[in-house]
Amino acid sequence: YGCRKSDAMHISFKTPFLRITLALSCSLLGQSALAIPPSTHSLAAIRVQAEHWLLAQLTNAENGAKISVRAGELDQRVRLPACTQALAFSFAPGQSSRQKTSVTVLCQDRPGWRLFLPMTISRQHWVWVANRTISAAKPLQESHWQRQLRDVASLPCAAFVQENLAAYEARMTLASGAVLCDSAIKAKTAIERGRKVHLLTQLGSITVSMAGEAVDSGGIGHRIRVKNSQSGRVIEGVIVNESTVQIQ
Repeated sequence: YGCRKSDAMHISFKTPFLRITLALSCSLLGQSALAIPPSTHSLAAIRVQAEHWLLAQLTNAENGAKISVRAGELDQRVRLPACTQALAFSFAPGQSSRQKTSVTVLCQDRPGWRLFLPMTISRQHWVWVANRTISAAKPLQESHWQRQLRDVASLPCAAFVQENLAAYEARMTLASGAVLCDSAIKAKTAIERGRKVHLLTQLGSITVSMAGEAVDSGGIGHRIRVKNSQSGRVIEGVIVNESTVQIQ
């Protein structure tokens, strides 16, 4: 509803009292219209969208972990104009998928707006925890460890989450209760340089085995150089076990 100038003039001409009343009413209506704030973007909706975006990034990048994310609270006094375009999300500059990170939220309207939203990441994963002191340079034994579900995002190092403990040894002494980290172990030497080995190669559906000799030392999963005993050619392969190298 709006006040028309012609209506005001017509009424005020007949009754001055009504003219004044109507003029005040129109003025109040105008002030009321100006007092209505522009449409604003829901802060709760921004937080939910940011959580969904971050969860999708982490789910695509990680395997085996139970991941959850939580967006930080925004100051309720913040008023952001409603964005007509879909919001764009990205990691804030210098940020990554650590436990504490920030996500950039961008409204691409003109004019638009940008904000940095703090996020907390939790990654629940089964890790190895020592049930006794582990000596340096000793092969790992499964009986010396127990599985526990931990938030690996809160750990100071990258947790070792694989199953094959027997293929590794400790780089350092580890205290009882310590979570096993990648940096605390190294692959146990499975093949020493000069050792005679079997070389396996795949030709279509056929597996060919040849005699060879290790040129390098390494652990299971490591790539080393080996020499074909028949041809003398030096090639590379991956250690499968203590006597076999898969040529790739």
